[in-house]
Amino acid sequence: MSRAISMEDRLAKVPDYTRFLTVDELYERARLLAEEHPEIAKLTIVGKSTAGSEIPMLSIGNGPTSILVFACPHPNEPIGAMMTYFLMGELMADEELRSGRAWHIMPCVDPDGARLNEGWFAGPFNVRNYARNFYRPRPQDQVEWSFPIEYKTLKWTAPKPETQGLMKAIELTRPAVMYSLHNAGFGGAYYYMTGELDKEHYDELHRIPVERGIALSLGEPEVPWATAFYPGVYRMCPVTDAYDYYEKYAPGDPAQYIVGGCDSSQWAEKISDPFTLVTEVPYFMSAKISDQTPLSQSRRDVIMEGVARSRQVYGVMSKALEATEGMI
Repeated sequence: MSRAISMEDRLAKVPDYTRFLTVDELYERARLLAEEHPEIAKLTIVGKSTAGSEIPMLSIGNGPTSILVFACPHPNEPIGAMMTYFLMGELMADEELRSGRAWHIMPCVDPDGARLNEGWFAGPFNVRNYARNFYRPRPQDQVEWSFPIEYKTLKWTAPKPETQGLMKAIELTRPAVMYSLHNAGFGGAYYYMTGELDKEHYDELHRIPVERGIALSLGEPEVPWATAFYPGVYRMCPVTDAYDYYEKYAPGDPAQYIVGGCDSSQWAEKISDPFTLVTEVPYFMSAKISDQTPLSQSRRDVIMEGVARSRQVYGVMSKALEATEGMI
């Protein structure tokens, strides 16, 4: 039996990757591991993408605790895919890591979208190259946000083929733990989860990125209906919370403000009610995201300044789109 190693020792084993791996490389890794280790690994095709690519899931071990890990629910977020590449190899080599668990790993749940981002996967890693080769689907076409939902006047019954594949994976594995692998474009590190933890675990979630030079995102959350468990750690934001927020503060039918369905964590609740974790780490960082120094300005003034800047940006974008109409 292999010796259990610490989190720090395991993180120290992660290679110094110089580029992001392609979809084909990720899928080939999963296929080869299943072929080379049939006694502990099995490859299952859970669905096909919109363009017809098979979507694989590699299952490793057969313990009673089921863990589902899936990468690229947003195709411009491949950091988690790199983690699956490393984790698949670790699980093959480390019996202790497999013990008592059945790991189910999907290296990429949106192969079509991820391939459209591969133009920036090898660098140069700057904002210009990222923007020139960036692709992200509309909300209603995103794997993470097109699960079926019926809530009050909100009804969404059109999951994408990729989402249907992920739904099948959740039904097959009935996870106790589910890790939806996301990452942010800019800012700092922060987390979402479906349940609260003891303070010592929050402190550990703070320590891991900070010790690696990644600032914590300690500003306001992405959405105003988010609930903080701890600084930079939020309760998962189900679409029903968005609906209730709009119902309280916005005019008219709240459903008109929501495009798409619910997320994987909310849909999985009715299957196996897993503890779900999302970790957001950025490509482009700024220490300002952790700066909590009080300002002389009011919160309202700061927000209105941001609105004014956004209007300027949207004005430039609108002119560019009008000038290139029919060309793209």
